[in-house]
Amino acid sequence: MTDRIDTLVVGAGISGLTAARLLADAGRGVVVLEARDRIGGRVHTSRVDGRITDLGASWIHGIDDGPVWAATQDLGMRAAEFTVGSYQAGGRPIAYYGPDGVRLSDEQAAAFVEDVRSVDERLAVLLASVAPGTSYAELADRALGAVDWTPDRIERVREFLQHRTEEQYGVWIADMDAHGLDDDQTNGDEVVFPDGYVQLATGLAIGLDIRLGQVVTRIDWSTGGARVSTAGLSLDARHVVVTVPVGVLQSDDLVISPALPTPVTAALSNLAMNDFEKVFLRFDGRFWDPDVYAVRRQGPRRGGGTRSTTSPGCTGSRRC
Repeated sequence: MTDRIDTLVVGAGISGLTAARLLADAGRGVVVLEARDRIGGRVHTSRVDGRITDLGASWIHGIDDGPVWAATQDLGMRAAEFTVGSYQAGGRPIAYYGPDGVRLSDEQAAAFVEDVRSVDERLAVLLASVAPGTSYAELADRALGAVDWTPDRIERVREFLQHRTEEQYGVWIADMDAHGLDDDQTNGDEVVFPDGYVQLATGLAIGLDIRLGQVVTRIDWSTGGARVSTAGLSLDARHVVVTVPVGVLQSDDLVISPALPTPVTAALSNLAMNDFEKVFLRFDGRFWDPDVYAVRRQGPRRGGGTRSTTSPGCTGSRRC
């Protein structure tokens, strides 16, 4: 089957849906092709037995002057403040436990938070002088090597910095460029959505022509337009917006002919997809204090890619 459309968007994640929404609102004829049987991309909300769980993205990290926050408000999405998603050492109430499993006293926790703050200040100064290609691990070693602390005290902060890169980017600290956290800044409160983050996707999708289960395998393009092919469709479009994940662009599963310009392919070759897994636990009863936002245990890593944080979420006196 061959169609002729004005603009075709490949991918119905938030990027694709936003592009399609803006184009459609501007009067353009838009068709969206999505490989999955659902929209939302990495935003994926599960609804089982009355429980709503965001299996993918769940936070907005800083709502001040945030366009995503503005969109959720336009859609009337109910939000709950939960400012621990950027792996801050202090700020909201956090229950810290030592490597032995014993909870730190308020004084001990405050001292640890101050240690992290002190090292972060050193990291900021050092970062201004290091060239791209220096790992975050190297930068951390330099900052920690300049403090006159006991080995255990240094190790607790080193572990925190390791978990920070895992928490924020799903990558081991030695594999992260020192400048990789340059944009890691939270402006304003962080929020989650008790009714599911997927509301953003469904709101953006209203009225759009979205075709699910369409795996795009080839895009042939020229100055006159493009032809986009799937197993069952061949669509001719004047314009194509591609919003598939980096991993798909790097694979052989999607052929773009002629090849993308060298600046684009060179940038893609230097990017990597990281792993980030979420594990959800349901407890019979609450064991944490009502005002606690997160539970963190210090100590060595328990395996590749793990993090020692549990976020109780909207519980106790902070009902969503």
